[in-house]
Amino acid sequence: MNWQRALVCKILQTKDLRHVTITHRIRPSLFTDPLARQAFAEIVKHFKTYREVPSPEFLKGVVPGFEYQEVSDSIDAICDRVKDE
Repeated sequence: MNWQRALVCKILQTKDLRHVTITHRIRPSLFTDPLARQAFAEIVKHFKTYREVPSPEFLKGVVPGFEYQEVSDSIDAICDRVKDE
């Protein structure tokens, strides 16, 4: 599984960007997958402007190659996997 893309999907699913960026200190520079990095950076940019996480449909319009899928793992477990990569 691509944990970086899973994290982006989980953020879109839970709308919990602050937990990811504050508690886990995840930043775009941590991403090695270019598409996941771009998607994460766009989510952060959208949040800074509108104070909300975008919808999967909105993100797909900004990052056309990104495919959203439901993720059942916890956001904490996914963040740990991303940091371990």
